[in-house]
Amino acid sequence: MTFEDYLAKTVREVLSDELSDFLESWRQSHEANKARKLNKYEAAEYTGRPPSYFEKIGARCRREGIAVRGPDKMNYFPVEFLDLLVKDRYDLEKAFADFKAHNVNSKFQV
Repeated sequence: MTFEDYLAKTVREVLSDELSDFLESWRQSHEANKARKLNKYEAAEYTGRPPSYFEKIGARCRREGIAVRGPDKMNYFPVEFLDLLVKDRYDLEKAFADFKAHNVNSKFQV
């Protein structure tokens, strides 16, 4: 084995390990982010909609079992639901259906 072959092999191993560590870190971060819940101000910043939009849909989201009321009396929306809401172009009924279908067998608890 030449020095160049040894060097190439070592670099591939190091890069592979680094990439593996990065992907695992990203997965954990992504899962933690999906589990987060945002209040109306944070949801407005996250989606680009005004806080009043989330005031209007908050009670309905609670009735549907998606949003929860926090100790500060504000509604908290799961990030995963907000992502679906944006994807569905703010079609609330479609976002409800997608969220419930996606979470039928998941660990998500409201």
